[in-house]
Amino acid sequence: MWTWISPSCLWQTHRFETPEQDLIFSYPEDTLRFDTLLTGKASITKRFRVKNPNPGAVLLRKLGLEKESESPFFIYVDGEQAKVFERKSILGRDSMLVLINVFLDGRSKIPFPYKLTERFFLEIEKGKRYILPLSVWGQDVRREEDLIISDEEIWVQEELPVWIGRRLLVESAGVLQIKEGVRIFFQQESYIEVQGRLLVEGTSKNPVSFRSDRLDEKHKDTPGQWKGIRLLSAKPHHMRFVHIENAETGIQVGEEGGEEQVELSLSQVQIRNMRETGILSYGAQIEGKNMLVYNCGSYLLQHLNG
Repeated sequence: MWTWISPSCLWQTHRFETPEQDLIFSYPEDTLRFDTLLTGKASITKRFRVKNPNPGAVLLRKLGLEKESESPFFIYVDGEQAKVFERKSILGRDSMLVLINVFLDGRSKIPFPYKLTERFFLEIEKGKRYILPLSVWGQDVRREEDLIISDEEIWVQEELPVWIGRRLLVESAGVLQIKEGVRIFFQQESYIEVQGRLLVEGTSKNPVSFRSDRLDEKHKDTPGQWKGIRLLSAKPHHMRFVHIENAETGIQVGEEGGEEQVELSLSQVQIRNMRETGILSYGAQIEGKNMLVYNCGSYLLQHLNG
């Protein structure tokens, strides 16, 4: 079957005209927002289309980011990345796909979340200027790929939250004290292993948080995004007012075939969204008060070897 297209139709859609109808941003909200983003990690990519409802082509004099090189946002048009593009066009009754993401470098060193704004603009040759506001919440972090603690260390809320890329290891002579309000983020497959001692003391208003580094809405309740906390030494461990989220196993106390009995006291601890088990015990001695453990794929509490 043959389809014949009139040359006059092609000529009309390719001919540049002053548009009679406004271009349309095909984004459902008045602002393109990104969820909280940790520094040093690129955001997801969002997209929208700029639609030309006119029969003739529209010449775009310039489009891009108002802050240009100072902007943490990046845009992609026609497979190219830039802060600002010039002399682009949209054919008649056609559209242009625009991709946007954001990367924060963490130079500000602010311990609490902060908001950044930007504006995507589009200017028609001899015509109107269009604006789409952009926003993102940022969180600066102290990035640690493989952190080893060999003596006593205290983490407090006034310092940057910690991001763990692979492993946080507390060696046999080490003691890690984590105070109220501290937040620790974990990349996929990362974990805490404690061969020394772990003491976590949050408060009702400022609990200590252990969670994955995916903060976008789509992944906020997804289980199995990091491996969890492993307590392997017989020294007494303590956790109070703590939230543990989205791991494979929330807390593993002891290990299979271990000769020592590990002790752990838990108070006001929430463990949720585990792929496997909330608390996995290998013959351990665990005391728990006012616990909330839920949404675990296999067990809320699994006690083995005793």
